[in-house]
Amino acid sequence: MNNNDRFDKVDTKLDKLDERLDGVEKILAVNTQILKEHERRSTTLEDRFINELKPLKSHVALIQYGFRAVMWVAVAIGGVIGTLEAIHQMGLFK
Repeated sequence: MNNNDRFDKVDTKLDKLDERLDGVEKILAVNTQILKEHERRSTTLEDRFINELKPLKSHVALIQYGFRAVMWVAVAIGGVIGTLEAIHQMGLFK
């Protein structure tokens, strides 16, 4: 095998590699566009999700404050009843 044949083989292999590289570049370009579209949709959905959660967060906070208020009223009533029961047990209140 002479040098020209070897160079031809190397040149042929380089051409094949170059074609494969072109194919990879095309795939990369397509994947980049798909990724950009995915990022756009994700951002849109995240923004919409955050906006939809705002009323829910307000509702949860309102319910939490309501439960806290009911708890403190129950504690106060329990304290009054306990005090009255203690006074009754001591015989000061009949």
